[in-house]
Amino acid sequence: IVEIEVVGTEVGVIHLELETYCPNLASYQMTKDGATWQETGQRLAWPLKTGWNTLGLRTVNRAGVTGPETAIVVMLEDNQ
Repeated sequence: IVEIEVVGTEVGVIHLELETYCPNLASYQMTKDGATWQETGQRLAWPLKTGWNTLGLRTVNRAGVTGPETAIVVMLEDNQ
């Protein structure tokens, strides 16, 4: 399980820091709006688009085993 802390914001971007209790952590992976999983660091900037935004996060241990997905869903309204 990935614990997520918001460490900052700016227009259209949320800055996150990730933590986990995963033993033998090798890396974190993320997926934006259901796209292919990619490696990410412990800190990341999540750019938002107008509408619904989904961010999936998971751990990978040194044996290559992935942990369960943690998901965040955010709605960004168009203020025009």
